[in-house]
Amino acid sequence: MSRRRVVRWAAVAGLLALQVPLVASRANAGQVSLSVRISRVLQVENPDTGSDGDYFAKVKIGANGFESSPQQTGDDLRPNWTFTKSVDDTAASIVQIELWDYDSGLNGGDDEMDVNPTDQAVTLTFTVD
Repeated sequence: MSRRRVVRWAAVAGLLALQVPLVASRANAGQVSLSVRISRVLQVENPDTGSDGDYFAKVKIGANGFESSPQQTGDDLRPNWTFTKSVDDTAASIVQIELWDYDSGLNGGDDEMDVNPTDQAVTLTFTVD
């Protein structure tokens, strides 16, 4: 028998808005599969000059980190990036979401975008229990 929890929310902060549903389903006794899907990225302010940002996500579920590929370019994206990890269903799991603008050549390093509605915080971190 599977258990499914879906949490939908949108965070508008600084530069971007994200829509991220979370899904947990039973993998086996004591374990559930926790999925984070970034279904929409709305560019509020362009991080690049002359073209739209080209975005990729970094997501951490517990201690496991993931990175999306390839980058998505535009100002209203529906990338449907999905990250899944099997977690203990008796313990809370910490999830971290980062959104980055890819830069190459003379543009310097990649830029982390602000996806947290809290002042002075860029990465979105929350607990799923």
